[in-house]
Amino acid sequence: MTSVRVVQPATTTVGGVPILRLVPADDVAAVGPWTYVDWFGPAVLQQPARRQANTQSLTWLFSGHLRHTDSTGSDTTYGPGQAVVVTAGAGVEVAQASVGGEPVTGVALRLAAPGASDLTPSVEEFWPEPVRVGDHEVAIIVGEFGFEDSPVATHLPALACEVRFASDDPLVVPVEDGWEYVVIAEGAALRVGDVEVPAGRAAIVSGEFAVGAAADAGHVVRGLLLGGAALAAPSRSSGTEPG
Repeated sequence: MTSVRVVQPATTTVGGVPILRLVPADDVAAVGPWTYVDWFGPAVLQQPARRQANTQSLTWLFSGHLRHTDSTGSDTTYGPGQAVVVTAGAGVEVAQASVGGEPVTGVALRLAAPGASDLTPSVEEFWPEPVRVGDHEVAIIVGEFGFEDSPVATHLPALACEVRFASDDPLVVPVEDGWEYVVIAEGAALRVGDVEVPAGRAAIVSGEFAVGAAADAGHVVRGLLLGGAALAAPSRSSGTEPG
């Protein structure tokens, strides 16, 4: 049986920037291993160094560019289509700032990573090459989608991909047994079955499902799909919230 529920996000601030907290929200503590899903922007981001520990995090941009620096010595600038994945280990200080005062829009994601405190902190950059699925393109950031996968290693099985819809044909998601999913609409509404997901909002989904959009070759609509097996006992990682 398929269940689709659009969640009511909480409004909060991280590093002085207003965000919409899509997960956790309502009575949803986590979706699979995804313990935080924060929508930010458009805003100019100037986040000073903040500590992360015992977790993995990544930021995916829809627009703008960010400079990422951290206590491992990493210093990189990235934009839409590029993932920067931080494995915090016992602890790492991370700072991010808009490039040239440019507003950015994106999502900050946090993955549960049991046992990560034993690892040396690391930063991984990745440019997922979109694969064609019907009329659409899928950029696989984490995990597997169909027969394609990402080289990014996670401590728990997980999926994160951006879908670029180029027609109104629904995209059938290859679901895994026992997994939970979240569908995030970016610049325009998406449809999950008969349920509309407004732009900047998320729907929690379980069971078999397909995602669609009012799109065509001249009007590409983007959305983000996250998934993973439910945590036995969802918990917050130590250190700061994502950002």
